[in-house]
Amino acid sequence: MKKYVDSLVVSITHQLEQWLDQPTLVDDEEVYRFLHSLKGTAATIGLHELTNIAEVLQNELARANRKQWRQQELREFLYAIVRLTDDYQVNQEMSLTLDEQKSTRHSHDNTPLLLIVDRDITLLMFLKEELEKLGWDVLTTADPDKAVSYFLDLHPDCLITGLYTPHATGFQLIEVLRQKIKRLSVPIIVISADQDKPTRLNAYRKGADDFLAKPLDMEELIVHITRQLERKKALDTLLFVDELTGAFNRNYLEEVFDRHHTEFKRTGQPFSIALLELDHLKTPMETAGLPLAYNVLIAFKKFMKRSMRGTDVLIRFDREEFAIILPNTPAPDAKHIMEQLLEGFCQYMFESSSGSVTVTFSAGVVEVQHKETSLERLLKKAAEAMRNGKQEQNRVEIADSNSSLSLENRRKVKVAILDDVAIIRTMLAENVRSLFNEQVEPDIRTFGNGAAFFQDPWSLGQEPYLVILDGVMPQMDGLEVLRRLRSMPTSSHYKIVMLTGRKNKEDIYTALQYGVEDYITKPFSIGDLQARIKRLVQYW
Repeated sequence: MKKYVDSLVVSITHQLEQWLDQPTLVDDEEVYRFLHSLKGTAATIGLHELTNIAEVLQNELARANRKQWRQQELREFLYAIVRLTDDYQVNQEMSLTLDEQKSTRHSHDNTPLLLIVDRDITLLMFLKEELEKLGWDVLTTADPDKAVSYFLDLHPDCLITGLYTPHATGFQLIEVLRQKIKRLSVPIIVISADQDKPTRLNAYRKGADDFLAKPLDMEELIVHITRQLERKKALDTLLFVDELTGAFNRNYLEEVFDRHHTEFKRTGQPFSIALLELDHLKTPMETAGLPLAYNVLIAFKKFMKRSMRGTDVLIRFDREEFAIILPNTPAPDAKHIMEQLLEGFCQYMFESSSGSVTVTFSAGVVEVQHKETSLERLLKKAAEAMRNGKQEQNRVEIADSNSSLSLENRRKVKVAILDDVAIIRTMLAENVRSLFNEQVEPDIRTFGNGAAFFQDPWSLGQEPYLVILDGVMPQMDGLEVLRRLRSMPTSSHYKIVMLTGRKNKEDIYTALQYGVEDYITKPFSIGDLQARIKRLVQYW
């Protein structure tokens, strides 16, 4: 973080020298933009004293109501910033508290995701802010079509919908998602100012699990959401979890396959399925009885959970057989991963009546190659490869060795970072690159303003784009960039995260109206921003 602090001090010094060493008048708007950027950047990299000074000066600037500043007036006005900058240059350290802002939310894998749909954008903003304080992840939209896309792509744990949206009713949204909701046991909470008996009955008939009247009581809403999430967790355990090992059961295999196969048909992103069988498990079972076999199965599940990648899914397929879904992974890479897991599991020793024994496994790997391939056909190919491996034991075989993607065929994703502060641009570029898997090639470019972004022909390609957009920039405001992107025929190619330091809720309201995927207010922690972006790009 020190390099960002150093860079910020250089940037401040350069700007102050421009203003204070030259006898020219400085526009009030320039001073405002300087303080606005300084406040957001300093807070993001942990310089909280500097953040507070910038905020105080911003408030004083609003009260001063002047158009231009003379050199001496500006020197006196910015004296506190000048002093801190001078102190740093003399002592090579600032007398500030540097908080590295390590996010407490290291992993969002187990964090419940709520999807809220309502035409009242002010309510969406309020609910998102309040519910995220509780540690939940919250997606909001007023667009029912976007709600369907979010639901199918991101698999929320709870759907909260109003009865009226700009283009459809909450009832219609529930009907569109009905089969998927039932299958995944996703609870639905309807919120509405219409609370007459026919409306409530119709909501329950359509599939609602809960109904709350507007205006909402936040304490009551939180209790209802918590109860529904607990209910979903219990149902998921009952329906999709193997009772003995705690791995997912065969019922879940079709669901997780459908999810990744849908993405494959949309993006061409490869994924593989591994089918494995523990070798000679019946032999120790015959000598030591069922308890040993059970202990091996349980130990295997625990080992896999600890050793697999976070995105991989383990499913107990049948007795001593397991299936693994490996997202974003071609067959050769999947084979290498399985061989590493095999090598690790072979280190385990189990005690039987005849002494210590090791247990190995054989596996077959198949990559999804065709958009219309059925799960049943893929499992048969994986099983055939697994049987070939079992002929020599302790082996991993690929069902089709011609299915890999070359590096030249890696999926391309463009990432545009628009912020008028160079330090923020650099820091974001470094951190965003790590969010993509090895099968995705991110092309990251940074821009100091919206005009520079649109002037680059790179911004108008056919690939998917992730746009991280600062709300306040010179030449072209962040909202203007958002407005222009959403008016383009290729609007769906752009996933946009807005960074805003503004207290004016109207800006966030407008951003949501124009379909921003998410927004985060400054100061923000890099860990939290990474988690939010990861939600959006996890299927790229």
